[in-house]
Amino acid sequence: MLNLIRKYTSRVRSNNPEQTALKVSLFATALLGCTATLFAIWADSAALLLDGAFGLSDILFSWAALKVSRLIQNGHSKNYPFGYHAFEAFLNLVNALMAMALLVFSALMALIAISHGGRHPHSLAVAIFALFSAIVCLLMWRFTDAKAKESGSALLKLDVVNWQIDGLITLAISIGFFMATLIEHTFLARFAPYFDPMIVLFVCIIAFPEPLSIFKRFLKQLLGANTMPALSARINSLYTLAFLQNSPTFHACIHEDLDIECKSLELGRMIYIWIELKVPCDHKLAQLCHQFELRTDLERLYRHNFKDRNVCVDVIFTPAKQDLQFLQFA
Repeated sequence: MLNLIRKYTSRVRSNNPEQTALKVSLFATALLGCTATLFAIWADSAALLLDGAFGLSDILFSWAALKVSRLIQNGHSKNYPFGYHAFEAFLNLVNALMAMALLVFSALMALIAISHGGRHPHSLAVAIFALFSAIVCLLMWRFTDAKAKESGSALLKLDVVNWQIDGLITLAISIGFFMATLIEHTFLARFAPYFDPMIVLFVCIIAFPEPLSIFKRFLKQLLGANTMPALSARINSLYTLAFLQNSPTFHACIHEDLDIECKSLELGRMIYIWIELKVPCDHKLAQLCHQFELRTDLERLYRHNFKDRNVCVDVIFTPAKQDLQFLQFA
């Protein structure tokens, strides 16, 4: 038995931060989601049911994220020669779409409930449970945020957002139902049935922009659009440092003679950088050894500056325009 425990412990410790965080998140999500759903049915609370629905949808996301994370770590395969980074962006896109659909549906149900006189849940019980759930969400948010910064995982970054949204929902539910409990025996008691649907509506309006932003970002990634102009600008400016590493005269002739084009693409945690240098035949970089040296410097530079990302650098050397014209004429 002790040997089995030691074996399991060593295996858990050997996992990377992303895998560990996703497993913990999956367990916590399943526990909170199932508990919140059952409690919401007992308490007859649509607000708590929304929280439980988010939890149940996050179970699917956490499980899929764990699978995608393992695929990415395994590298490429015969069917996917460039790896599985697109899976990460696609999964985040689907998760954001599911969150938006759930928020829209919940908002519509809340409006229907308001038009029919509200609901009569067990306010105090819901408030206490929601407060406990909010505390757990806060702890999970801190945990996953730390692991996301450590691993640079886009999957974990979205999981952080999920815990933030879930925490916001449960905190709003807790505050709202504590207020509903306080007014139940006052002259404002007639407004108490509206607290549950109003809280749902409020949470849906507040939370909707976040998954919408995520959806737009990863849709652009899958379409090959520039999702982060600041990142592209940083990438474009960094290659000059590689030239400076060689010599000042080399740096000067780079700007005088070479036409340089730099493009970048973000896909999940991967950054693909494409650099084309149009080199005259009599230039120093026309020699293969110098091309290899520059390519190595560029790869080292980008991987050093983006340690938390999977960086792929392509450096292409082509003849300058005047040399192309000469070759065509010849």
